Amino acid sequence: MHLSDYVKARPQSEVITAPVLLLFAFATIFFPRIINSIGAPSPINFVHFLVVPIVLLWILVKTRPRDRHQASVAKQFLSWLYLLLIVVIASALLNKSSIVNSALSFFLLAEPPLFLIGLLSSIFSYKDFLIFRTWFVRFSIFHLALSLIQAFLLTVGIMKPGELGVIQDNIQGVFYVSGGGHNVAASVSMAFGIYYLGSTQGNSGSNMVSRLRIIVLILSIVQLLYADSKQTMLAALIAWTFLTITKAKKIVTFLKYTILITVIIFAMLWAIDHIPLFRAFGIWLKPDIYGRDGVATQLKVSAFPVIISHYESILNWFLGLGPGHTVSRTGGWIIREYWSLLGPLGATVHPASGEVWNEVASVWIGRRSSMFSPLFGWAGIWGDLGFLGLGSYIAILVFIWKKLCKDDFSKFILLTMAVHGFIFSQMEEPGFMVHSMTLIFLRWKELKLEKGGNQLWQ
Repeated sequence: MHLSDYVKARPQSEVITAPVLLLFAFATIFFPRIINSIGAPSPINFVHFLVVPIVLLWILVKTRPRDRHQASVAKQFLSWLYLLLIVVIASALLNKSSIVNSALSFFLLAEPPLFLIGLLSSIFSYKDFLIFRTWFVRFSIFHLALSLIQAFLLTVGIMKPGELGVIQDNIQGVFYVSGGGHNVAASVSMAFGIYYLGSTQGNSGSNMVSRLRIIVLILSIVQLLYADSKQTMLAALIAWTFLTITKAKKIVTFLKYTILITVIIFAMLWAIDHIPLFRAFGIWLKPDIYGRDGVATQLKVSAFPVIISHYESILNWFLGLGPGHTVSRTGGWIIREYWSLLGPLGATVHPASGEVWNEVASVWIGRRSSMFSPLFGWAGIWGDLGFLGLGSYIAILVFIWKKLCKDDFSKFILLTMAVHGFIFSQMEEPGFMVHSMTLIFLRWKELKLEKGGNQLWQ
């Protein structure tokens, strides 16, 4: 069904519905970079920070979910975000961080959970849910198609690499152009490809539909290979390993998962040696750069002594150096890139951020790959907000795991998000995180519908 037909079919008093607003909010998160790349002004990248809270407020005021358990989960979820907000404010007051820094820091971490709360707090009829899911699928397939088109045009030379200057780095889909966007783009496509393939369960049996979904997964793998997204593959393998560990009490399942990951690893090692398209994945198989004194290890942990050297009291251990003052996405990139916009609004900077960037620039491996960057998600949360901030964010993810991750796919997606937090700044990329949170919600809702006897796949 077309969205316009769906809107027209509803009573005039119900034209503005939660599913329509949430789709609009998702679009403001998912598409601003590609819109910016074709000429829209840079502030479009910040519009979603206004849209999502407004949409959530509208939903909380206007709707009353019929599912009491779902509403209860949403309220509990919101309380954990209040705790994160308190920590951000306390850290800002201690370290004289600006309101701009605090707002950016909070929303980069809280916006994906807030969007998930909006989904949980909405009244979704069966038809509403299908409409939302259909358009989410369309957005995701558009991103995959755009990535593949970019790969073709860049490879044959019709399209020239953008400011990043490397063909693989510019295969970014809707995240074009952004630093590390090829990893974000590949991660989004892979997660969607796995979800879309799994959604054939319970299908009426259409072979054409099943083949289409297999093709979507294959194309997402092709995108990953052409984008040379080693981080996406590494995060998926580590996440699967942790998921396997959670199955230790179920011997048969544990053995199945262990065998599968073992086969994948050996297949990857064979492909690296024998298939040209895979050879880029072997570039970091160099034991000498790892270990305690390896250049990769030294660079990866270099942010920690820099940050600690700026501590002025014991409170810094608990509240960090302030929102946007260390190696988070706010302090590491956003304030620097958008200083002309944020500087006049009072954004504050801290020397710790610049010192870590100097560490990156001083080492050859820091200039060649973000895999070993000291500016990664978990370090950013700890550096900015201390152990209290780190604990509150972990509590949010644990809550999602316990309340919403009811199958292995959802758990795998959440683990993948957490693993990316140890690699680079992807855990603070709104498009990736909101897309992942939406996948978790869709799977949770589908399982509830199936358990309740509603056939989603008609």
